[in-house]
Amino acid sequence: MKTKLLTISLALTGISAMAQTFNGVIFKTADGKVIPADKVDSVKKALGGNIVYKHNNEQPNVMYLIAKSTDAQKAETTSRDKFAAMIGQAAPYFNVTDIKGKNHDLAALKGKVIVLNFWFVACGGCIAEMPTLNHINAGYAADQVEFLAFALDKADQLKGFLKKHAFNYAIIPNAGKTHKDFGVYACPVSMVIDRNGRISAILDAEHPVDKALPDAINAALKTTIN
Repeated sequence: MKTKLLTISLALTGISAMAQTFNGVIFKTADGKVIPADKVDSVKKALGGNIVYKHNNEQPNVMYLIAKSTDAQKAETTSRDKFAAMIGQAAPYFNVTDIKGKNHDLAALKGKVIVLNFWFVACGGCIAEMPTLNHINAGYAADQVEFLAFALDKADQLKGFLKKHAFNYAIIPNAGKTHKDFGVYACPVSMVIDRNGRISAILDAEHPVDKALPDAINAALKTTIN
């Protein structure tokens, strides 16, 4: 492959039943064999449950299922520790355009709380939490909280996906660089940036967003602007 594969680890809960609705996403083994939608769970079990998805930006509709090596598991633990250490630090700068053509500049957003979601269309856990994220979004005024979703997928694929799945964040396509800048090693992930541009909360797949995310937003809204 010409491009470097971006490694994403995630739970496969419910993914076999949902795979056919993923806007043409194809699952393959490391050697390129296509995995039928109803066989994804079987492949996961055959590989011992420790799965890495590899996503090639030149082929956004393809996800490779790879057995996670011991070294990869150790690297993931290191990444998780670095991820947690970002809390309290200034958020990496971004200046991005969403699929509707609106610009979002971190510097210009100072004074607002910013909620980030990192995801991709073939992520079962990402899709499962979207209704909850939409409900949370609806509870805050747009002039107080900005909701941004950084997707790994291209704009055309996202537009097709969103015709079937409502996601009421500002959707940023081709956001692999931003995933990397924020140290994202697994999806879905939500982050909260306080009114001074510092990361105040990180919620990965082990932290359900239904209560934890509103609590984090409400705490960030109380931040005094420096």
